[in-house]
Amino acid sequence: MEPLSPDELRAVGFMASTVFDKEKQDLDSYVLAARCVLDAAMALAELNPNDADGYRSIAMNTSFNVAAACWPGWDDAYAEISSGHRKLALELGALNVTLGRDLDAPPSRRFNGYWILGVHQMADRDHESARISFEAAENCANLMDSEENRQMAKGWIIANNQLQLGGTKPEGELLDVIDTLKSLGEDGEFYASQYAPALSRLSATPIAAEAR
Repeated sequence: MEPLSPDELRAVGFMASTVFDKEKQDLDSYVLAARCVLDAAMALAELNPNDADGYRSIAMNTSFNVAAACWPGWDDAYAEISSGHRKLALELGALNVTLGRDLDAPPSRRFNGYWILGVHQMADRDHESARISFEAAENCANLMDSEENRQMAKGWIIANNQLQLGGTKPEGELLDVIDTLKSLGEDGEFYASQYAPALSRLSATPIAAEAR
């Protein structure tokens, strides 16, 4: 039997995300299915050098999607995200960054990887690592010449500092960033909406010490 092509494996990943995550809201099933896609992509990349970048690109997309699904800071985050899922998400954020570097991915994709790694480090109260990740995202935004992404990264640097100091809602400089983002259009409005629920939810979320 021929192995799944990159396009076929990508379709499987899309189906898993659509059915288990978005439609059924079943995080356990989604993570299990996505891990199968991810493991297959990484293995097939080793076995098929001619299609290696295609498979690794699928792994990069899947690692981001799973990490995003497992982040407790969304306004509509899953009510229960286990410490095991949070640990996996942190590992997948780091994998995404590595794959972005190996694939020489464009700054827009690498921005997302640094951001998702940073927010999971922030949720795990590893504030210094989160700052480094957000600063790397900010550098990608500069390479993109995207003011929306630049302000978004700046906002997360500030939000990370505020959470470290016990903040539960946006204050001071972060409010200024939010106002700037809102003035930058639809994407800016979306980015601006993320900080308040994140600070509220993360400040009430216990550190996943067993996940360290």
